Amino acid sequence: MAALLVAALLAVMVGVLAAPRAGASHSTPVYVGSIGSAGTGPGQLDYPFGVAVDSTGRTIVSDTNNHRISVFAPSGAHVLSFGSNGTGDGQLDYPLGLDVDSTDRIIVADQFNHRVQIFTSAGAHVLSFGTNGSANGEFSQDFDVKVTPTDGIVVADGLNHRIQVFEADGTFVRTFGGFGTDPGELRGPEGVAVTDAGQIVVADSENHRIQVFEADGTFVRTFGTLGTALGQLDFPVGVATDDEGRLLVADAGNDRIVRYALDGTPIDSFGGAGTGPGRLEFPQGIATDGDRVLVSDAFNDRIAIFSGGCGAVFADVPFGHAFCEDISWMAHTGVSTGYPDRTYRPADAVSRQAMSAFMHRLADDLGAAPFTPPTTATFSDVPTTHAFFADIEWMAATGVTTGYADGTYRPAAPVSRQAMSAFMHRLADDLAP
Repeated sequence: MAALLVAALLAVMVGVLAAPRAGASHSTPVYVGSIGSAGTGPGQLDYPFGVAVDSTGRTIVSDTNNHRISVFAPSGAHVLSFGSNGTGDGQLDYPLGLDVDSTDRIIVADQFNHRVQIFTSAGAHVLSFGTNGSANGEFSQDFDVKVTPTDGIVVADGLNHRIQVFEADGTFVRTFGGFGTDPGELRGPEGVAVTDAGQIVVADSENHRIQVFEADGTFVRTFGTLGTALGQLDFPVGVATDDEGRLLVADAGNDRIVRYALDGTPIDSFGGAGTGPGRLEFPQGIATDGDRVLVSDAFNDRIAIFSGGCGAVFADVPFGHAFCEDISWMAHTGVSTGYPDRTYRPADAVSRQAMSAFMHRLADDLGAAPFTPPTTATFSDVPTTHAFFADIEWMAATGVTTGYADGTYRPAAPVSRQAMSAFMHRLADDLAP
């Protein structure tokens, strides 16, 4: 295994692979950027809650405290906003969850108007349904909406502690749930998702758990308990599924996103409290778009974007690039995170110093013994103050390379394919069990 991974890494660096590796990435998503900033101006956000991506790649956001919906281009540029505070058609009162259907209509949970509103992709009002109450088709603070594979509409009817299902035109179909803590009962559900198979996944927020139901409302399973360990939850809100059938949960109270298998087995988590890149403060809605995971980072007033695989990590390595999976793997493992401008520059030559760093990081990732660099330099052109001193000394200590006969390493020189072959072979031998 070590030899295969080393070969894959170094093949990527010199471009010797003939085709991309098959299969999607299973690495934990990494932060790649954000949309929006705090404020009331165009493209600014104040407590974003719902997020969705339409068929053209636009990001649709419910800008809750600004009582509007904002739309962003795939580049992140603001395209349009619509809605204003009020009770009339097309007006909104603290909108929360939203989704888009197969025709890119935008469906919005209009929370304090206790209704669902549907808009065209351009923001024109189409229809509204629902009113305040507890009868079928009525709502008490609808928190979230999701579209089924047949364009039905599933609503998390928060303070009625239930889920309601409607046809695409707002005709009531069924309801299930009800207040309680037993399996199948709900307390303040704030998020809902629908799998490709039609199962309905509910963030049972005040019970700090996830519940899964069949499309007809039959209870299937529940998982999650209050806590901070992986798999535990503290007030889950948004839920979504990705292209590989995994479930993503916005674990709001723990300021993170948790990924599960649909059977409830926890996989990993990412985020964590804070305001810096990749950090989250009370995440709410969540959406997936191929390799991307978009999170409504509510208290940071932005949409945080993470890459779940290739195609979103580097601006110059799009999905479909021959080496997309390999380069994404480099980033996910931390072997190479590219340049500060979010490029990878895949056609550039690799220097000997960069190669040393890549190989050293990979060896560490594969469990190599810790290395302490010497206090004196092995090579005359790599002093102890050199940025890659530790990596180059590791190369020498492991015998992967001993430099040139004149005592130099020539760190800025490009790596030849024949030298690369020798380095790969030596490293594979060094890491072999």
